[in-house]
Amino acid sequence: MAQDRKDVGALWIVTDQQTGQPKKDRNGNVFLNGTVNGQRVTVFRNSFKKPGEKTPDYRVFPQEQSGGQSDPLGDGGEMPPF
Repeated sequence: MAQDRKDVGALWIVTDQQTGQPKKDRNGNVFLNGTVNGQRVTVFRNSFKKPGEKTPDYRVFPQEQSGGQSDPLGDGGEMPPF
């Protein structure tokens, strides 16, 4: 049953606080922030994947713990609250 399943995390599309539009990485892809098993993560589309390759579609990276929140775009954007 669906009610018996336990979440291991949650992800949010990173949006610009002023416009509400999704932010994009340097390759023009929307990315996600969230937690997985209590670890804060950022998820990016694998822009190096070629058609037919058996490589991951998305890559999950732990966020830096020192100095607070990670900012993958370097523009001061904020993460969603958890």
